[in-house]
Amino acid sequence: MISRNSRGRNWTFVGYPEDSLPEDYASILSDELHLCWCESPVHDADLNGDGSEKKKHIHFIVSFEGNKSFEQIQEITDRLNCPIPQLCRNVCSMVRYMIHLDNPDKHQYKKEEILVHGGFSLEGYFTRSQTENRDILKEILKYCVDNGITEFCDLVEAVFQMDNNDWIDIITCRNTMFLSAYLKSRYYRSQQPDRPALGQGTLIDRLSGEEI
Repeated sequence: MISRNSRGRNWTFVGYPEDSLPEDYASILSDELHLCWCESPVHDADLNGDGSEKKKHIHFIVSFEGNKSFEQIQEITDRLNCPIPQLCRNVCSMVRYMIHLDNPDKHQYKKEEILVHGGFSLEGYFTRSQTENRDILKEILKYCVDNGITEFCDLVEAVFQMDNNDWIDIITCRNTMFLSAYLKSRYYRSQQPDRPALGQGTLIDRLSGEEI
C-alpha cells in the first residue's frame, strides 16, 4: 500500500472506461489540467488468476517537472473517478507494461496504440537489444526466401503494406545496404539455371572440414 506521504514526479493509475471513467477524460487531463501524460490501449483481454476476464481498463502515467504529493495526484484521480494513484518508480517499466512487452504470458497489446499527450515522450522506452534486432533480420530474410523476393523495392513495399514498424526500422535504418546486396545476389543467382539451389550443393563445415 502506498504511503500517503509519498512524493514523486511520475504517477500511475488505472481507469475503467465502461464503468466510472468519464468520456471526456482526455479533455480533462489535457485541456483543463494541462498535464503531460500517456495512456495505454484499452486492456480488454486481461485475465484474472482463475481465468476469468478482468474488467476493461486503461493504464495512465502522469509526469511533472517537480515532485507532487499523493494528495495532489488523488485530486486528479478523484476527478476521473479512478482508484487511488500509485507512485511510478520506473517509468520505462510502466510504459512497457502498458502493452505487456516484458510479460509474454499476458495478452500482447500494440505499441502503436499507446497515446501520448502534453509532450510525453516514449523515446528510449522500446529500444531493442542486438539479439532482438538480429532475430527480426532473420525473420525478414526468411520472408524473402519463402516469398521468392529478389528486388529490394518488392521487400520495401511488402513491409510497408504490413505496417510493421519493427521491420520498417530494420530495412530503412539498420540493414538497408546488407538487404539490398543480399537481394541483388539472390536475383543474380536466380539467373544461373545450372547453379544448384540452396541445400542441393555440397556445403563444408568450416571447423570440422566435413560435409554438412
